[in-house]
Amino acid sequence: MSGEEQPKMAELRDPEGEEELPEEIERLCHLATPVPSSDMGPEPLALDAKYMLLGPPVTLLIIFGAVWITMHHVEVFFAVVVTILLGIPFLWTLASSLRPAMPERCCPGCEAERLVLLDPQEDCGVRCLDCDFRDVDLRIAYMKDLMNDPEIATEAGYVLDDYGQAHLPKSTPQ
Repeated sequence: MSGEEQPKMAELRDPEGEEELPEEIERLCHLATPVPSSDMGPEPLALDAKYMLLGPPVTLLIIFGAVWITMHHVEVFFAVVVTILLGIPFLWTLASSLRPAMPERCCPGCEAERLVLLDPQEDCGVRCLDCDFRDVDLRIAYMKDLMNDPEIATEAGYVLDDYGQAHLPKSTPQ
């Protein structure tokens, strides 16, 4: 209904006003009624205008402060720059060495990240849970530690013992 107003329920009634329209038509008309903006959820947060006006003066103060420190206290500026230049790589190396490595579980056959160990107690031998890829000689670093994750162990069909170590399920005698 481009450019026209949607008919109201009273206008959809029989011209003589005796019969009402079937309930299905009333329901469909109700569904086509636009939702008021108050029912569309909370409005996004907007910055107050007074806070937006603080941006340029604060930026200028930071720039002037940096220039003043550079001109009047060269030693302080030099110390801050050297600390930043040496500190960031040091902190990066420290964080990288403390973070555990994650094994590459990408299957060479199907490219899915679904490789698991053939035997969770061994370091060598992997299989893919999606395709038929198997390699008894392939060794992936840190894969043995990942097999103790309950979600991955369950998905691979392993059994976790009381200590959280993954094992192959014991075969039942026939």
